[in-house]
Amino acid sequence: MISENKIVIGRYGRKLVLMPYKIIEDVITPITIHATTRKQVNFRLKIGRFRYE
Repeated sequence: MISENKIVIGRYGRKLVLMPYKIIEDVITPITIHATTRKQVNFRLKIGRFRYE
C-alpha cells in the first residue's frame, strides 16, 4: 500500500485556497481546506515545505 500526500492550490470564488489530500492506491481523500495568500505559498515553496512537481 503506497500512501502519498499532495497539495492542490486554486481559486474558490475570489479566495485562494490550499487543499491537502492523500492518495492511497487509487483513492483520493481530501484532508482539509485553508484560505491562503500567494505570499504564504511562495514562502513555503522557498523554504522547502512545499515542492513544485
